[in-house]
Amino acid sequence: MFNDYRTRDVLIGFQAFFMIFLSLHFLFTGSKEALYFLLVLVVSSGIWKILKQFAIRFFPTQSLRPVGANDCHSFVGSGSASQTGMPSGHATGAALMAVYAINFVWNHSSVSNVFQKTVATGVAMMLAMLIIISRVKYNCHTRSQVSVGALLGIALGLIGIECRRFVL
Repeated sequence: MFNDYRTRDVLIGFQAFFMIFLSLHFLFTGSKEALYFLLVLVVSSGIWKILKQFAIRFFPTQSLRPVGANDCHSFVGSGSASQTGMPSGHATGAALMAVYAINFVWNHSSVSNVFQKTVATGVAMMLAMLIIISRVKYNCHTRSQVSVGALLGIALGLIGIECRRFVL
C-alpha cells in the first residue's frame, strides 16, 4: 500500500490542501463555516502541542516512541522532546477531520440520500483508520499513543461542533 513513510507525506499534503482550500473558500465565498473550521484546526493543533508537552513532563515513559521507532519524517534530532509520540498528532488530525466530515455530511450538506451519506461516513472513517493504523504499522507510535490521539481528535471535533452554535 504505502512504502516506508509516504503515509505521513499523504496526510501532511492532505492537511495542507484542506487548509488552503478552506482559506480560498472563505476568501471567495465569505463562508463563515470554512473560516470557523480553519480556526478549529489551528486551535486544535495548539491544544495538541500543549498536551504533548504535558505528556513529556508527567508521563515520560509512555510518551516515548516505540523502541527502534522509525523516523517517519516527523521528528528530527535527539532528546526527549523530539522523540515523543504521545499523543499522536496524525491520529488527532485524522479523527478530527473525520468527525467534521461526518457532521457536515449529515447536518449541513445538500445531499438528502441516506445511502450516499452512509457511504461518505464510511469513507471518512476508513481514511482516518488507515492513517491511524499506519502510524503503528510503520513503528512511528504505540497503540496507546494513537488511541489517545484519536480520542483527542474526536473530543476536539465534538467540542468544535458544539461551540459552533455560539460563534456562527
